[in-house]
Amino acid sequence: MTLMNARHDASYKHLFSSPKVVRHLVEGFIPDEEIKRLDFSTLERMNASYVSEDLRSSTTTAS
Repeated sequence: MTLMNARHDASYKHLFSSPKVVRHLVEGFIPDEEIKRLDFSTLERMNASYVSEDLRSSTTTAS
């Protein structure tokens, strides 16, 4: 992972670590009638990383 990628990764992890910020982001993209169906009180922070299979394989071949 390059230094720039590591910085972006850390920034996104920080951004999405706040339920309040996540809620605001979701509210900006999801229609109001769908927002009413969501229960933001169930949001919880998870200390985990995930890399999709296609990204994982493209990262492996780039090395």
